[in-house]
Amino acid sequence: MVKRRPTRETDEAVLEEALVRVLTAEAPIEALHAELASTETRPAVRAWLQQCGEAGVRVAALLVAQLRFGRLIQGSDDVARFFDEDPAGFAQAFRSFHGTTPACCFFPVGDARAFWQHAGKPKRATAATRRSSRRRDA
Repeated sequence: MVKRRPTRETDEAVLEEALVRVLTAEAPIEALHAELASTETRPAVRAWLQQCGEAGVRVAALLVAQLRFGRLIQGSDDVARFFDEDPAGFAQAFRSFHGTTPACCFFPVGDARAFWQHAGKPKRATAATRRSSRRRDA
Protein backbone atom coordinates (compact mmCIF):
# COMPACT_ATOMS: atom_id res chain seq x y z
CA MET A 1 0.00 0.00 0.00
CA VAL A 2 1.34 3.43 -0.96
CA LYS A 3 1.32 5.97 1.83
CA ARG A 4 -0.17 9.25 0.66
CA ARG A 5 1.48 12.54 1.43
CA PRO A 6 -0.45 14.49 4.06
CA THR A 7 -2.84 17.13 2.81
CA ARG A 8 -2.99 20.57 4.40
CA GLU A 9 -5.92 19.47 6.54
CA THR A 10 -4.10 16.67 8.37
CA ASP A 11 -2.57 17.10 11.80
CA GLU A 12 0.74 15.83 10.42
CA ALA A 13 0.87 18.58 7.79
CA VAL A 14 -0.05 21.22 10.39
CA LEU A 15 2.69 19.85 12.68
CA GLU A 16 5.19 20.01 9.81
CA GLU A 17 4.33 23.66 9.19
CA ALA A 18 4.66 24.45 12.90
CA LEU A 19 8.06 22.75 13.07
CA VAL A 20 9.27 24.74 10.07
CA ARG A 21 8.26 27.96 11.84
CA VAL A 22 9.97 26.85 15.06
CA LEU A 23 13.18 25.52 13.52
CA THR A 24 13.75 28.51 11.24
CA ALA A 25 12.89 31.17 13.84
CA GLU A 26 15.58 33.49 15.17
CA ALA A 27 14.63 32.27 18.67
CA PRO A 28 13.39 28.68 18.27
CA ILE A 29 12.50 28.09 21.94
CA GLU A 30 10.36 31.22 22.05
CA ALA A 31 8.76 30.16 18.75
CA LEU A 32 8.01 26.72 20.24
CA HIS A 33 6.38 28.34 23.28
CA ALA A 34 4.36 30.62 21.00
CA GLU A 35 3.10 27.61 19.01
CA LEU A 36 2.14 25.87 22.26
CA ALA A 37 0.34 28.96 23.56
CA SER A 38 -1.51 29.73 20.36
CA THR A 39 -5.26 29.15 20.48
CA GLU A 40 -5.07 28.15 16.81
CA THR A 41 -2.79 25.16 17.50
CA ARG A 42 -4.71 21.91 17.18
CA PRO A 43 -4.78 19.68 20.29
CA ALA A 44 -2.97 16.80 18.54
CA VAL A 45 -0.28 19.16 17.25
CA ARG A 46 0.07 20.74 20.70
CA ALA A 47 0.52 17.27 22.22
CA TRP A 48 3.31 16.46 19.74
CA LEU A 49 5.01 19.81 20.28
CA GLN A 50 4.87 19.36 24.07
CA GLN A 51 7.06 16.29 23.66
CA CYS A 52 9.83 18.36 22.07
CA GLY A 53 12.63 19.00 24.53
CA GLU A 54 14.15 22.46 24.43
CA ALA A 55 17.69 21.13 24.00
CA GLY A 56 16.56 18.99 21.06
CA VAL A 57 14.81 21.95 19.46
CA ARG A 58 17.95 24.08 19.80
CA VAL A 59 20.15 21.40 18.24
CA ALA A 60 17.66 20.70 15.45
CA ALA A 61 17.39 24.43 14.64
CA LEU A 62 21.18 24.72 14.48
CA LEU A 63 21.39 21.72 12.17
CA VAL A 64 18.69 23.11 9.88
CA ALA A 65 20.52 26.46 9.70
CA GLN A 66 23.87 24.74 9.07
CA LEU A 67 22.44 22.63 6.25
CA ARG A 68 20.78 25.65 4.67
CA PHE A 69 23.99 27.68 4.93
CA GLY A 70 25.91 24.86 3.26
CA ARG A 71 23.44 24.71 0.38
CA LEU A 72 23.80 28.44 -0.21
CA ILE A 73 27.59 28.32 -0.25
CA GLN A 74 27.55 25.24 -2.46
CA GLY A 75 25.04 26.80 -4.83
CA SER A 76 26.90 29.93 -5.87
CA ASP A 77 30.41 31.32 -5.96
CA ASP A 78 28.87 34.79 -5.53
CA VAL A 79 27.21 33.77 -2.26
CA ALA A 80 30.44 32.16 -1.03
CA ARG A 81 32.34 35.32 -1.93
CA PHE A 82 29.74 37.46 -0.09
CA PHE A 83 30.33 35.31 3.02
CA ASP A 84 34.12 35.60 2.70
CA GLU A 85 34.18 39.36 2.03
CA ASP A 86 31.42 40.53 4.41
CA PRO A 87 30.70 37.95 7.14
CA ALA A 88 28.59 40.35 9.22
CA GLY A 89 26.51 41.44 6.22
CA PHE A 90 26.10 37.85 5.15
CA ALA A 91 25.02 36.80 8.65
CA GLN A 92 22.40 39.54 8.76
CA ALA A 93 21.07 38.62 5.31
CA PHE A 94 21.11 34.90 6.15
CA ARG A 95 19.16 35.38 9.40
CA SER A 96 16.51 37.34 7.56
CA PHE A 97 16.38 34.88 4.66
CA HIS A 98 16.31 31.79 6.88
CA GLY A 99 13.49 33.14 9.03
CA THR A 100 11.28 34.45 6.24
CA THR A 101 11.90 32.40 3.10
CA PRO A 102 10.81 28.78 3.05
CA ALA A 103 13.03 26.24 1.35
CA CYS A 104 11.65 25.75 -2.13
CA CYS A 105 14.37 24.44 -4.41
CA PHE A 106 15.67 20.96 -5.01
CA PHE A 107 19.18 21.98 -6.09
CA PRO A 108 21.48 24.33 -4.13
CA VAL A 109 21.76 26.74 -7.06
CA GLY A 110 18.04 27.54 -6.71
CA ASP A 111 18.43 28.26 -3.00
CA ALA A 112 21.42 30.49 -3.77
CA ARG A 113 19.41 32.43 -6.36
CA ALA A 114 16.57 32.95 -3.87
CA PHE A 115 19.06 34.11 -1.21
CA TRP A 116 20.82 36.46 -3.64
CA GLN A 117 17.50 38.04 -4.56
CA HIS A 118 16.40 38.26 -0.90
CA ALA A 119 19.71 39.92 0.02
CA GLY A 120 19.01 42.57 -2.62
CA LYS A 121 22.17 41.83 -4.53
CA PRO A 122 22.35 42.87 -8.18
CA LYS A 123 21.79 40.10 -10.68
CA ARG A 124 24.97 39.36 -12.57
CA ALA A 125 24.94 38.77 -16.30
CA THR A 126 27.29 35.81 -15.91
CA ALA A 127 26.56 34.38 -12.47
CA ALA A 128 29.35 32.04 -11.44
CA THR A 129 27.75 28.95 -10.02
CA ARG A 130 29.37 25.78 -8.82
CA ARG A 131 26.90 23.67 -10.72
CA SER A 132 26.16 23.39 -14.41
CA SER A 133 24.02 26.18 -15.78
CA ARG A 134 21.97 23.49 -17.52
CA ARG A 135 20.38 22.61 -14.19
CA ARG A 136 17.45 24.81 -13.40
CA ASP A 137 15.47 25.06 -10.18
CA ALA A 138 11.90 26.14 -9.93
